[in-house]
Amino acid sequence: MTQAPVTQAPIIAIVDDDASVRRALQRLVESAGYKVRAFASAREFLDWLPGEQAACLVLDVQMDGMSGFDLQSASESRGRPATCRSPSTPRPC
Repeated sequence: MTQAPVTQAPIIAIVDDDASVRRALQRLVESAGYKVRAFASAREFLDWLPGEQAACLVLDVQMDGMSGFDLQSASESRGRPATCRSPSTPRPC
């Protein structure tokens, strides 16, 4: 698998269906100096994914439709591997 060269600052992608959580996470990550893209759903993120790449994914594991775990699997199947760490759930990532 060939990765595109990094030509700009890495993007932290936040996917959460709760607007207040999404905004809070975005502000927190941006305050640390990172570039952020926030998405309201897994589908919205997957639609963005073909032309872009996130260096890090922050996923809500309990979303309507596609869960964070399902999104991680879909991202990996498209050649975008992700590592998952979640203190909020006992399910292994």
